Amino acid sequence: MITARARWGQATAVHLGVLAVLPLLLLVLLPQAVHAQDSPSLSAAAAGLTDGVYVQDGAAEDVAALRGVVSRYADQERLVIAVFAGGVGPVEDAAERLLALTPSDTVILFTPDEVAVSSNLHDDGDVDDAFAAAGQQALGSDAVAAAEALMAELTATPTPIWVFVVPLVAVVGLAVLFGRLRDGQRRRADSSRTIERTRAELRSRLQTAAGEIIELEAHVTIAEDPAMTEAMAEVSAGYRDVQWGLERAETLTEVEALRPRMDTVERLLGEIRTGVG
Repeated sequence: MITARARWGQATAVHLGVLAVLPLLLLVLLPQAVHAQDSPSLSAAAAGLTDGVYVQDGAAEDVAALRGVVSRYADQERLVIAVFAGGVGPVEDAAERLLALTPSDTVILFTPDEVAVSSNLHDDGDVDDAFAAAGQQALGSDAVAAAEALMAELTATPTPIWVFVVPLVAVVGLAVLFGRLRDGQRRRADSSRTIERTRAELRSRLQTAAGEIIELEAHVTIAEDPAMTEAMAEVSAGYRDVQWGLERAETLTEVEALRPRMDTVERLLGEIRTGVG
């Protein structure tokens, strides 16, 4: 689900001309345009995400302030904010693909001229209402203010507190107790240098997988093969699991536990690549 708004005015006459021929050109041009124009930027954003934020070189934004926005909503949803210094193709499509490539519930994507929101939690009505309520703050040139204004308006239906408060207290208490015991042993046993090498290897594999996912998803859509569609869905889920796990993992054991999931992602991509020829 995507909603986008142009920050500055756009020429409607040009849009009408494009719309007149778009149905004839879409099937031929879309896969090439996605791969040639969007793939490098989106792959870099997915692989370079840190604390829920990616700011492309040349985009003058306050990275720390953007991370603060992500942190403020971390208890409600996994937010990703991506700011690009130039165009990434149609922003609606770019935001939707970035949502699929990142461990996120909601993506807010900025280019110099547009802002787009893609979310698994908020429907079209919620996003439209958020843009309307945020007004010019959502469409201004300050990504921090725009993201804050949009997230202040976007609200997910909360789970009744009585459903999870008692088991949560028990789980948190046990997690803290056992976590401290494990951490004391693991910090002495694990080498931080080995952990970083393993992280770097998995991140490199993720970046390669991101490019392959973007390259293959159009072919899978055109093929309309249920098995390949299911395999691509498993690839996307596995990709997000590994990326999210890398951000959360603190010990060598936790990082190494992500290898089998990454192996599965690469195996499925190979099968899909063989299937589409």
